[in-house]
Amino acid sequence: MKHTTSYSTLIVDDEPKSQVLLLDLLVGFDCIDVKAIADSVDEAVTICRRIFPELIFLDIEMPGKNGFDLITELNLLNQNPTIIFITAYNQYAIKAFKYSAFDYLLKPVQVKDLENTIARLNNRATNSFHGSVKLLKEYLSQEKIVIDIRTGYLNIIPDELVYCEADGNYTTIHLFDGRTETVCYNLKNIENQLKNLNLCRVSRSLLVNPKHVYKVNCKEKLLQLSVNGGCKSFKVPLAKLRNLNQILANEI
Repeated sequence: MKHTTSYSTLIVDDEPKSQVLLLDLLVGFDCIDVKAIADSVDEAVTICRRIFPELIFLDIEMPGKNGFDLITELNLLNQNPTIIFITAYNQYAIKAFKYSAFDYLLKPVQVKDLENTIARLNNRATNSFHGSVKLLKEYLSQEKIVIDIRTGYLNIIPDELVYCEADGNYTTIHLFDGRTETVCYNLKNIENQLKNLNLCRVSRSLLVNPKHVYKVNCKEKLLQLSVNGGCKSFKVPLAKLRNLNQILANEI
């Protein structure tokens, strides 16, 4: 697979079989130049001090320090490689990877999944290639909010929430990456649970996060929210739009 750019790459994984499998798969990509393999975070740090990799394929669960510990170490080294996680455990903050435009591969790594990941990597703008570790660290360090549901609770990052939409006695919560969660509470109850987030009630059925407002058109009484790489449009009463404009002005 030809590409004009070659990314100096480090593999970090404590399982020899996984190392060999990934290395064999990466041989087919001219844009990937594997410089070293580490089987622990400490070894990876030592290697990073020497070669300054642009790209790291990083396992999460390892003896001693885990993959997220390496993120912290890289921050201290002021290094910002792009991180692609490889893990057998898909419960590990997958939403964090998608939210920050990172990717992850589930073990055993499949060649088609790897092809898609590398294609996305090559399609990224040059000026967005760096800064990955910083963005991920900032995301993971955010405090989460808990939303009660009948069977338990949701645990989400505040900035993930784009809007909440009433559906009778239920509420559908829409998140930035396009996921939705329907909870067995009406919108007023959810509004009370999230009162510390400074959300804005723009209609009887809609509660929005001002941070995700893309466009307000008072003439057409139209509100657009950024979600999942696109926009979601709503018709909103003019008075509510003006109130939203005031909230946005105060945040600037």
